Amino acid sequence: MGTVELRERLAAARERLRRIPATGPGEYGAPDPDTGERWNRGNVLGHVAEMLPFWTGQVQAAAAGAEVLGRGEAGYAERKDGIAKGTVVPEMELRAEIDVAAAALDAVLAGLAPEALGRRVTYRRASGDKELTLEAFLDHNLVGHFEQHLEQLDELS
Repeated sequence: MGTVELRERLAAARERLRRIPATGPGEYGAPDPDTGERWNRGNVLGHVAEMLPFWTGQVQAAAAGAEVLGRGEAGYAERKDGIAKGTVVPEMELRAEIDVAAAALDAVLAGLAPEALGRRVTYRRASGDKELTLEAFLDHNLVGHFEQHLEQLDELS
């Protein structure tokens, strides 16, 4: 895959978010099958606004030599705050935060050395550790996660 494809997908995701109409928080969707959480559009946007910079920082650390990625207790508190923030912060402000965070991720991707993508890292998750390459993490847990939340926004529109 490589950084070129990741950057293209990220650019497409940013454009897709721009095309989704801003309609306010809206109704809550169905419970997540894994967590049971029910989110509205505001929750989704708040989470993405928090998630992108958090994981971008983790990717930068891994590219610099860190062997473990993960939230930990403080990171899970940040996640929870981000989700809640979506119900009190105006949608356009959240969208602006997401765009800035996506631009920062793009800059990190542009500067990643090719060999950094092949670095093996441990991804610490609530459901247990997972060994994967930094490229796989970026594909599934950062760019891919952003794409999944855009699908969720489409469903909640």
